[in-house]
Amino acid sequence: MNLPQHIAFHLQHWLTKILANRALAIDLLGSASLRFIGATSMFALSLLVSKRFGSEDAGFFFLSLAIVTFLASFSRIGLDGTILKVVACAYSEGNHKKCGQVVKESLILVLLFSSLVASTLFGSAGFIANSVFGMPNLADILKMMSPSIIGIAGCTIVAMGLQGLRNTKSAIFTENIVCNILAIAFLSTLATSALPMAAAFSLSSFFAFTIGSFLYFRKFLDHQPSHTVDYRELRSSCLPLWVVMLMTNLTQHSGQFAAGVYADAEQVAFLAVAQRISMLTSLVLMVVNLVIAPRLAVLFANDDHKALEALSRFSTRLMIIFALPMLLVMLLYPHVLLSFFGEEFIAGSTYLRLFALAQFVNVCTGPVGYLLVMSGNERAFRDTMLISGFLSVLLAFGLSNLYGATGSAIATSIALSVQNLSAAWWVKQKLGFNILRFLTPFQASKA
Repeated sequence: MNLPQHIAFHLQHWLTKILANRALAIDLLGSASLRFIGATSMFALSLLVSKRFGSEDAGFFFLSLAIVTFLASFSRIGLDGTILKVVACAYSEGNHKKCGQVVKESLILVLLFSSLVASTLFGSAGFIANSVFGMPNLADILKMMSPSIIGIAGCTIVAMGLQGLRNTKSAIFTENIVCNILAIAFLSTLATSALPMAAAFSLSSFFAFTIGSFLYFRKFLDHQPSHTVDYRELRSSCLPLWVVMLMTNLTQHSGQFAAGVYADAEQVAFLAVAQRISMLTSLVLMVVNLVIAPRLAVLFANDDHKALEALSRFSTRLMIIFALPMLLVMLLYPHVLLSFFGEEFIAGSTYLRLFALAQFVNVCTGPVGYLLVMSGNERAFRDTMLISGFLSVLLAFGLSNLYGATGSAIATSIALSVQNLSAAWWVKQKLGFNILRFLTPFQASKA
């Protein structure tokens, strides 16, 4: 069988499997549509910020956004992944009281802690802007954006709860669409500089959290909160995942942090825009993960390892086929994509190529993170993230010091690739199958 015939065979098989599982296909299609809207809104927000404020002020905004995103992840203390797993299993068992109570009590913890973190950032914004980054104009923007730590943290928790209920569309709407759309609306009508835009982003995050909370808790109004939350269960899962979430965000944002120290705000803007565009490559990964993550948790809880492997392999193959065209566009025509943000952003073409390759590695490894978390191997995932997180920091600050923003892009790309390949290795060790063998015959995945 030659290569074209081989590819055609795989395409036919994948389409047959999609049509055979109509429920999954419909869920994927609906989630993909909403995720596309979310990605488009993120792209549009980045585009408008870059066009309206110029590369320097856009750099201040994007750097502040990276900081609050990282601190929001820190504020969730690992409960987002734990909530997804616990709610998915409880919902499959019909334990609605547990679904409502565990999210409610987790939210209380997260909101209290994120308020403390946001207050600390507000008070130390001047020191961070002047002493760490050497950018005095960053201070006021950081202050205005610091409340969004609370909104983002709370919004993510309820979105994970909705995902656990298999209400993927509401989860995407809450986490990826509402805040961006509101920020775009404000930017298009009222914002004249990065400072009021930062304040508008904070308000938008609170509005998204409010909507998400309504969408989640309205399902449990008829259920009295008589379930007692097992905090030992939450703690044993969330603490390893806390490290995982921190390292994941550190891997993603350390390049921008290092560029903020060793380069100027304009280069930070080029990096941020290139990284956001490159994430379109892994859009299909995000969509599929949102749909299959609760299913992975249930399959493992039911000890159905054959179905677990089959779903993982099938989803990985599906993701690769949809991500490949976008990768080719980014590798061959990065200047065309970046020119939409302004002629000066074409200077970030090399950054976009590097980030796109790293994101494609992310796609090729499939749902490895969710596989480890949903199968109770949080500590193995934690170890993987620790290695990649520390590697990203070492490479980012080392290479940025030598090569500026190009070094930052190289560091982030290497660390992201190492993170996903290491997680794939752990899946092989813990679950017994190699998810990277996505072009092997289908016998193993027909079960």
